[in-house]
Amino acid sequence: MRLISILLLTLLAGFLGDIFIGGLLHWHSAGAVTAIAVMGAFILHELRSGQDGK
Repeated sequence: MRLISILLLTLLAGFLGDIFIGGLLHWHSAGAVTAIAVMGAFILHELRSGQDGK
C-alpha cells in the first residue's frame, strides 16, 4: 500500500508540476522533471531509513 501511495504522489507531483511550472515558465517537460525529482527524493529517503518499502 505504501508503494501505491508513493506512485500516486509522484504522478500528482508530475501533473501539478506540468500545470504550474510548465504553464508559468512555458517549460514543456516540467512535469517529467518534477516527477523524477519527487521519485528520487522517495528513493533517497528509503535508502537512508533502511526500510525495504513493505
